[in-house]
Amino acid sequence: MIVIDKCQFDGTHFGLNLKGRVSTDGEVDASVIAIPFQAQNPVEKLLNMTLLPIAESLRYEISGNIKNPSVQPRYMLPRVLLNPLKPKTWIQLR
Repeated sequence: MIVIDKCQFDGTHFGLNLKGRVSTDGEVDASVIAIPFQAQNPVEKLLNMTLLPIAESLRYEISGNIKNPSVQPRYMLPRVLLNPLKPKTWIQLR
């Protein structure tokens, strides 16, 4: 079993923080949160701190087989607000 305590994927406008585990038979149990700004300066760090509760409410849980994972929002609010945008397709592996 591989345990991922903290994995960061950095982009130009936002980053993803991943925490979870992957078993040797390909089962995934992880959590992903999007961080809106990559903190390069004090203003962006302040924005990150103020937007953290919103980012936390948009946390997604990933579970199931690594070839066909199930991606579900952790809280009910994102399901209602983001359903028209189909955010599951943004995270799914191709």
